[in-house]
Amino acid sequence: MQALERCNYQVISLTEYVAWCHGQCELQERVFVLTFDDGFLDFYKSAFPELRARNWIATVFLLTQLVGGVENWGG
Repeated sequence: MQALERCNYQVISLTEYVAWCHGQCELQERVFVLTFDDGFLDFYKSAFPELRARNWIATVFLLTQLVGGVENWGG
């Protein structure tokens, strides 16, 4: 995030990106979409404070069957 910020990149929403893909809007140069592949506690503790400090948006893909539960990737 620091490197993107230093290079003057601007975050856009996934919705804005999809609209651009469908020819519904123009985008400025140096934009990106930021996504995270889960909503586990590590996202909240590590990524969210960085996003909030920069006033950036992101899309988080939640594993709905694990909401309220615990991560079990390790088996």
